[in-house]
Amino acid sequence: MNDGMLFIVSASVSHIYAAAMAAGSSEVAYHGFLFALPLFLCICLDYSDGRENLLRILKLIIVIVCIFFSIACIGQKRINAYIWWGSIDEPYYVKTEYSDIKALKGIKLSAHTREVYEVITKLIKENGTDKDTIWGYPHVKLFNVLSDNYNMDTFMPVVFYDVSADFYIEQETELLSSNLPDFIIWQDIPGVKEIHEDVFRDGKLLKQRDMETMLEKEISEKYILIGEIDSIKIYRHNQGQPIRYTYGISRLEYR
Repeated sequence: MNDGMLFIVSASVSHIYAAAMAAGSSEVAYHGFLFALPLFLCICLDYSDGRENLLRILKLIIVIVCIFFSIACIGQKRINAYIWWGSIDEPYYVKTEYSDIKALKGIKLSAHTREVYEVITKLIKENGTDKDTIWGYPHVKLFNVLSDNYNMDTFMPVVFYDVSADFYIEQETELLSSNLPDFIIWQDIPGVKEIHEDVFRDGKLLKQRDMETMLEKEISEKYILIGEIDSIKIYRHNQGQPIRYTYGISRLEYR
């Protein structure tokens, strides 16, 4: 095997591994075979060079395989277009509704997704002002966009486990402790921290755990749970302001 072929094979294997790790599920995303499938086809065609009958058979097999993979990929994208940690896109045929939220204009949503987006956005708008800060953890900055509020007391837009170095998480934790946000949108994703620690950090604990410990203490003492939907909880910093709207909770618990 020459150096060029070794490089392509290594790239193919690496790309499949990267796609599997970033998929947020036990399946390998279709784009993981971006290099591997063309490489396989080229090897087949190269092997058949000079063997006319074998070449015809291989071409037919390759065409059939390509058609099959194309149909399978199209079908997968229609049923489940997007999977990421904590987020699973719903099938196209249930996306029949539109939202009144400006940032979602023209985007079809399922009834459930529309409810989640509109409820959380309403919780922010009804119980806050344009000057309030919104902080999402670990990756739900979507609601800064939906509520058209980009005020931030911290410098990291996303503190997800595989994109944030320990040094910056330590800085972020310090900033948060001295500049508590008005709203905290917290999404629980069971098992994700453990997966990232095992796969990417050789078992070393994430610095986000220290951040969580600090925030959980602050939330228990200074915040009110004003809404809960799916695995997302919405907390409001208790500064004596009235709570005009709640969702998914039986009563308010003031600290």
